[in-house]
Amino acid sequence: MTIGPVVRNKTVPQLENLLLFGDIVSGEVFYLHADKLPNGGQDGIRRVLFNDGGETRTYLQLLQAKNRQQGRKPADRADVRFGQDAAGRIFLLNKADNTVRVIVPDSSRQ
Repeated sequence: MTIGPVVRNKTVPQLENLLLFGDIVSGEVFYLHADKLPNGGQDGIRRVLFNDGGETRTYLQLLQAKNRQQGRKPADRADVRFGQDAAGRIFLLNKADNTVRVIVPDSSRQ
């Protein structure tokens, strides 16, 4: 498990006030509400899916598609890591395809 940031800006409105985290091996990215926890402080864990040109994909599926473009064998794990810059942009990093991705708003959901 790898813990990401709590999104505290409007860079990606869909993620505002959510805590991001991920499963290193499967490449699944999850979130839970950082501030609106019910009584007892527990909340359901929800999965983040990414819009890739109209296709809904997991992070591992994004990596595998990039591997295919690179002429490489598709990765079987993601080793997902999070980063955040001073402007609040959120980055996903991995070793499987040597690509740093920035999470941007899904314009189809605004």
